[in-house]
Amino acid sequence: MKLYPLMLAAGLALAHPAQSQAASLLNAFEFWSDFSDAVGTATASSTGGTVTAGELVFSANGGPRIDLPSQIKTFTLAMKFRLDTTAGKTKLLDFRTLASDGGLYNQNSSLVFFDTQPPTATGLLTANKDHVLVFNRNDSSKLVDIYLDGSRVISFLDPTGMTIGYQGHIHVLEDDKTTSKTQAVSGVLDYVRIYDAALSPTQIATIGLPQEPIPPVAPVPLPAPLALLAGALGLLPLLRWLGRPGTSA
Repeated sequence: MKLYPLMLAAGLALAHPAQSQAASLLNAFEFWSDFSDAVGTATASSTGGTVTAGELVFSANGGPRIDLPSQIKTFTLAMKFRLDTTAGKTKLLDFRTLASDGGLYNQNSSLVFFDTQPPTATGLLTANKDHVLVFNRNDSSKLVDIYLDGSRVISFLDPTGMTIGYQGHIHVLEDDKTTSKTQAVSGVLDYVRIYDAALSPTQIATIGLPQEPIPPVAPVPLPAPLALLAGALGLLPLLRWLGRPGTSA
C-alpha cells in the first residue's frame, strides 16, 4: 500500500526524481503505528481517528490537526483518502484553525473551495474510492492549484493568504465550529505529505502513481570469492575445535 517507513524519503526521491531536485519533502504522516512525522518535526493529533496498518481510520471530524514548526506560504500538500459517502458537504482542508467556514470541501461529489466566490469542480469524488488530492500554493504568484488524481481541477488567486495555515496549523477532514462541525463524514486517510515548494504539473502527476508498495530489500548475493571467504570464516570455529588435542573427526 505504501513505502516501508525506513525507505520513505529515499523511495519518494527515486519514485519522483524530478521533484526531488526542485523541492524537499518537509513532512510525511504515513500512519504506520502513530501520528509521528516520518521526515520532519511537525506534529499531528486526532480526536476521532485510529491508526492501523498504515492508515488513519476516522469517524466524522476525526481527521488530523497538523502543527507545522512554522507558517509556510509556498507549499504543496498531498493526501490520499477515501470517504464513506460523498453525499452532502464535507470539509476536506481548513487553514483557519476551524474559526472560519472557508476552506476546501466535497459537496455532493464536487470539489468546492468556499470563499466569497467559490471555484468549483463538478462530479469528481466517488464514495469508498481512493483519491489523491494535491493542494498547491505559490506565494510569489499567489496562485493556488488543486489537483485530483493527477489532473488540475481548480485554480484561483489567493492575494489575502486565506490558504496559508494560520500559525502553521492545518486541519484535515475536520469541520469548523461555525457550522457546529456538522459538515463531516467518516473514511480512511492513507497519508499527508507536505513539500517546501509549489510542484510543477509534471511532478504532481507522478504523486500517487502505483509505484508503491516498494518491497522489503532482499539480501544482496555476495560475489563468489567473498562467498567462499565467508564460508571459510564460518568453518573456523569447527576447525579450531578439531585441532584441539584429543579430538578427531
